[in-house]
Amino acid sequence: MIDVALSVEETQKRADRAVRFRTHLARTRAENELVDALATMYRANERPEDPLEWILKYFERDSIAHVERAEKEALELKRELLRVESEREELAAKLTSMEEKLRTMKVENASLREIANRRVVGVFDDGGTGANEAREESDTERLKQAVATKEKEKKEKKEKKEKKEKKEKKEKKEKEEKKEEKKEEKKEEKKKESPPKPSLRHLSSSDDEE
Repeated sequence: MIDVALSVEETQKRADRAVRFRTHLARTRAENELVDALATMYRANERPEDPLEWILKYFERDSIAHVERAEKEALELKRELLRVESEREELAAKLTSMEEKLRTMKVENASLREIANRRVVGVFDDGGTGANEAREESDTERLKQAVATKEKEKKEKKEKKEKKEKKEKKEKKEKEEKKEEKKEEKKEEKKKESPPKPSLRHLSSSDDEE
């Protein structure tokens, strides 16, 4: 609507204001971006049902790319964390195994000391008879069998534990991979729905047409 009551001075002020505003848009590249968005929409094979929503997605493309990069980095860090945790669990299992071996050695050492003490006592009590030696051999054999049985039970228990841990790790890894695959598929679908970034600027061509 034209206001016929405007003075020449007021009209000039409004014109100057419009020029300054256009210069500001050009200097901040806002004008170019708006023209690019409209030109890209015009050249699209299919016209968007909601142009305003399309334009909003168009201007969010850089933010979406930034978010995708951040999610990718987070995924890599998560995989690295899983690898470190796996190594930590392996080291903890090795430490537990070494502690069990140390305890077994202590038990064996204590048993050998007891046998040695019995031999000394037997020499003084029986005068070193053959019956005492037979009893010592029997005690030694029983000790060896007990230690061997204990070692076998520990080994079987350890193998079962390792198999269970490996199975759980494998299942956990498969779940994580499936989860990440679904995320990647969703990202690809979202990326396909986003409008493409224009390759050329159309501001100059638009001015020529005017």
